[in-house]
Amino acid sequence: MPQITLEYTDNIKDAVEYPAFFAELHKIIHQITDANIESCKSRAKKIDCYYMGSGGNEKAFVHLELYLLAGRELAIKQALGEAVLKLLQRYYPQSLAALDLQISVKVDDIKRETYFKYPA
Repeated sequence: MPQITLEYTDNIKDAVEYPAFFAELHKIIHQITDANIESCKSRAKKIDCYYMGSGGNEKAFVHLELYLLAGRELAIKQALGEAVLKLLQRYYPQSLAALDLQISVKVDDIKRETYFKYPA
C-alpha cells in the first residue's frame, strides 16, 4: 500500500534512472516496515514552476512523500525517513555539488478507514 511521490525541480543535474531508484526504495520500505513490496506505488514528478527562498537558478529541491497505512511505531517511520534521505543523497551527487539543493522526506500515515483499494 505504500504510496510514494517524488518531486524534483527541473534544474536537477543528475540523470536519475527512476525505475532503479524506486526498486531500491521499495526494498528499503519492505525491510524497515515489512510492507508488501508488491503494494508499493511510486511516481516521480518534475516541477518546472517553483520559487525557493530569495530566488535564483541555483536553488533546487528534491522532496519525497511516503504514505503508509497507519499503525507503525514512530521509531519505524523515523528509521525509514533517515534511510530514504541517505538513498536520495546517493542519487543526486552532481546536484548536491553544483546547486543549492535541499533534499527532504516526509513519512506519514493513511487512515485505514478512509483508504480504499481494488482489489482489496
